[in-house]
Amino acid sequence: MYDGQRFAGKDSAAEIVLYESGRLVLASERAVTTRSFSNVSPPPPDLTLVFERLIIGHVSLLARLAAAVSHRWGYTGSWRFALSMNGLRDSTSWIIADQNFGDKGPVYTENIYERATEASLADLDENPDQVVAALTAPLLRSLGSYPAWEKRFNTQS
Repeated sequence: MYDGQRFAGKDSAAEIVLYESGRLVLASERAVTTRSFSNVSPPPPDLTLVFERLIIGHVSLLARLAAAVSHRWGYTGSWRFALSMNGLRDSTSWIIADQNFGDKGPVYTENIYERATEASLADLDENPDQVVAALTAPLLRSLGSYPAWEKRFNTQS
């Protein structure tokens, strides 16, 4: 992932790179994973699942890191954030699949999800989850799992 190279790990790697220009990049694997049910007879088809908790956690980490970098080096401007994911076609929510045996919930039909937003340092200090909500809420709504996160997004920190 760093410089376009994949980690040698087994789909469980993440990396944060801080560039001299001020650019922060968090690259992560395993946001979309496959769940098999080999212990069930006959085994149902594998599910492609979106691991919402990982995505939200990583975006939150990046927003908080941007605020920390701003304070450390005196940057008072706005930050631009983006989330880009691929491999989503025919995926469903991990949360819904985990809580509702048999009901996999809505299926995401696009292969790629991309969103961008901007936040000032004051915004990041006051409520970094506004960045998380702006980048992830449309995906969560599409997957039907937004209600599980709504309270977090509507609470000021």
